[in-house]
Amino acid sequence: MKAKAAEKIVAEIVSPATRLLQSSGEFVKGFIPPDYLIDGLLQRRFVYSLTGPTGAGKTCIAMRIALHVAEGLPLAGMAAEKGRVLFFAGENPDDVRTRWIKLCEEMGYDPEKLDVFFLPGSPAISNDQIRKLIDNEAAEHGPFSLLIVDTSAAYFQGDDENSNKQLGDHARMLRSFVNLPGGPTILITCHPTKNPDMTNLLPRGAGAFLAEVDGNLVTIKDHDTMAVEVTTHGKFRGPEFAPFSFKLTPGTSDKLVDTKGRKVWTITATPISNEEQTALEDEGTSKQDDLLRCMFEHPGLSLSELAGKLFWLTRDNHPNKSQAQRTMDALVKAKLAQRTRHNGRYALTKKGEDEAAELKKPKRLQTKSAWPETGKKHAKRQKRPIRL
Repeated sequence: MKAKAAEKIVAEIVSPATRLLQSSGEFVKGFIPPDYLIDGLLQRRFVYSLTGPTGAGKTCIAMRIALHVAEGLPLAGMAAEKGRVLFFAGENPDDVRTRWIKLCEEMGYDPEKLDVFFLPGSPAISNDQIRKLIDNEAAEHGPFSLLIVDTSAAYFQGDDENSNKQLGDHARMLRSFVNLPGGPTILITCHPTKNPDMTNLLPRGAGAFLAEVDGNLVTIKDHDTMAVEVTTHGKFRGPEFAPFSFKLTPGTSDKLVDTKGRKVWTITATPISNEEQTALEDEGTSKQDDLLRCMFEHPGLSLSELAGKLFWLTRDNHPNKSQAQRTMDALVKAKLAQRTRHNGRYALTKKGEDEAAELKKPKRLQTKSAWPETGKKHAKRQKRPIRL
């Protein structure tokens, strides 16, 4: 049956008037200039994955991109063309709603006036009837410049995420949305493959899914500083961009309270400069140094006790165990600390003890004498360090 269908297609294409070969001049006339929605980053009618582990800021960053496009605001120094946005909030629409309220408040925008439309929930968008409804409503509310799908997994209708065929079909279905009014760019947030390689993050479905997108953006989170770098792994059509970063910031709002009137915590992403990222990294290193010294001076303490000693406190003045854990994870990764078997607490390794001892040494500074002196005595005095 398939062979007959293929023969029919060939018969329709091939006729006495058909010409398959083109001269060099004819060929170059087919060049289509790149049309960027965000300059140097996202092209119109292209499909991109945004891949990162859970908690790595995919949704926060996608929402920030949505608002920048809706208002035509530059993103990390890259010009964004103003256009209408469609956001498929499939994985957790309630969480997206909360984050959107906070993001709009932070950036000073009224969500009622923003040119962004949402599809809450995860209907079977591959279903012909549901797709027809989407197409009809998009024709009513469009044209659209950007469609964000959050997440790929939320709209996957197959039964095997490791099936090349099913993931390939799924990716092609998502690509078909470039045919919505306006020819939008498609940005799909994706979970990575199981046991991901953080130096080469690929979307789940790996080769089959990756083959169907035009570029794979990734989010690399530094858990100690809460900074997230956006770069590209695996594939990117067009000139590669310079990596840029966001800081994930938890916060509350008077507009976000529970049924008892208590404020609800949420999180947003803010673009940061290279200088700001360096400052955050320096701050993270300083915290690691503080924890090393504290463990050296007070061995055997729990994470809560260490946080208390260092005055790492939550907003309600309790020891910030999460901060201590994140910093401890960095020390373990650097092989400066390890978890003990007998009580599950952490202890410095020999390498960690050496570094902590070095940190405790007093600093030595070179200073000039306040009195005029001459000769060898003065030369020796000039070189003598002062111990603080």
